[in-house]
Amino acid sequence: MHLDDVLRETAARFPDRPAVACEGAGFTYAELDARVDRTASAFRNLGLVPGDRLAYQLHNGRPETIITLFGALRAGLTVVPIPVRQAPAQIAYVLRHSAARAWVTEAEFLEAAPAARTTGPEWIISVGAPAADTIPFAELPEEPVRDLPRGWVSEDTIGLLVYTSGTTSRPKGVAHSQRRLSYRVDLFVEEMEFTEDDATVVLNEIGRPIIFMGQVLAMLRVGGRLSLPKSGDPGAFWDAYRTLGGATYILSAPGPLQALLSHPAARGVPHTALRYLICGGDRVLPPLHTLADNVLGKPVLEMCGMTEVGFYAITPPRGEIRPGSVGRPMLSCRVRLVDERGGEVGVGETGEILIRTPNTMVGYWNDTLGTFRAFHDLWVRSGDLGRLDADGYLWIVGRAKLMISRGGFKVAPPMVEDALREHPAIAEAAVVAQSDPVQGQIPFAFYEVRAGQPDPGEDALRDWLRPRVDAASTPDFFMRIDRWPVTAQGKLDRSRLSWIAETGGEGL
Repeated sequence: MHLDDVLRETAARFPDRPAVACEGAGFTYAELDARVDRTASAFRNLGLVPGDRLAYQLHNGRPETIITLFGALRAGLTVVPIPVRQAPAQIAYVLRHSAARAWVTEAEFLEAAPAARTTGPEWIISVGAPAADTIPFAELPEEPVRDLPRGWVSEDTIGLLVYTSGTTSRPKGVAHSQRRLSYRVDLFVEEMEFTEDDATVVLNEIGRPIIFMGQVLAMLRVGGRLSLPKSGDPGAFWDAYRTLGGATYILSAPGPLQALLSHPAARGVPHTALRYLICGGDRVLPPLHTLADNVLGKPVLEMCGMTEVGFYAITPPRGEIRPGSVGRPMLSCRVRLVDERGGEVGVGETGEILIRTPNTMVGYWNDTLGTFRAFHDLWVRSGDLGRLDADGYLWIVGRAKLMISRGGFKVAPPMVEDALREHPAIAEAAVVAQSDPVQGQIPFAFYEVRAGQPDPGEDALRDWLRPRVDAASTPDFFMRIDRWPVTAQGKLDRSRLSWIAETGGEGL
């Protein structure tokens, strides 16, 4: 199925049902379908042809965001989402590497990244405040309206080109075909038993694969309701949640979810219709489980996925919830755990997670060698370490690349981080590798002090860890940090922490 057919089919079934609510605008399925038709015609009238890349960098709350996304898909274009928090150099890199012919954006991003104008887009389309030397979105040439019938573009057309966060290397462009993405959405809808009675409010940017597939496409597939407040704003989220009424699930990464549930408004709205609280993208720590139960009265359904394969494991909606586990492999997904030589490990043993699914990525954009390295006999290498228990539940142990090799001894940062978080004065902790001329690498710990607590200091933290981790895993150095560096995707920027560890924070 073509991704655009998700909207076409639902608009035919439920033309008058509310589909999407944005800030100051709302659309029924028929209205959204008509707007998408006109925007697709406008993109074609500009001179864009199937296969061209169209980048967009827009806040969720704007109606132009979802119209641009589906208009591009209907026109047969490859959509390249750029996060609104992306650094100027990264914006320019993505535009250049993807060879985007058009860029739909806002004046604030053009002002922040003036060099991006010279990286190749033939058309820069501005949304909102006017910007010099751009085409205002409202003035796109919608006439003549072109006939773009269902099936006019191949299902194997590359529909989405998503750039990874690039915390350890340059971002990679992960290419997904229309057919594989739509199949993945159908599996997720079946797994979660979504229907037209479901509704959700989106917290994160819809260009993120987890949000695009798990909320946007999932709701449009079944005829549910979707609310798009300004991305990343907890206050705006809860306002939209109250206005929508009857939200049945929330989906987010742990960091944004922590901020969302800690917002005062979270306790001032009813959650009686809420069925699921789904969390993925990073480890869900025990305090977040407790917070979710206290605020929402719902358990966290942990899930796991990666840009290259989409969702591959989730806590079963009707199964046992085991906090700390990302659940079982999803429909049509197979998971293996292997050692360093590629041999399968036993139950309860740690190994690298390999995934095999028919809806994996096509490959990395313009990176044949990277694509080759990502696969192991048709299995995708996740780079994550995990273990499977006797009931098939998957537990993430850490990142293979994050393992610290100290004189031949393997140090697992998550184990040390968990032990530090147990200290009553520590709110958060992260451990990275620091180069050492004798041992190769040594662990370096960063920690955040809990509000109202005194800083325990390096010696006290080392004493705290002594009975909890082995001597080789005890960090040689500790540094207090009050503001954690994050990537454009909102994840902890470990590469920045590694730089601080290597330089001692010089230049901060």
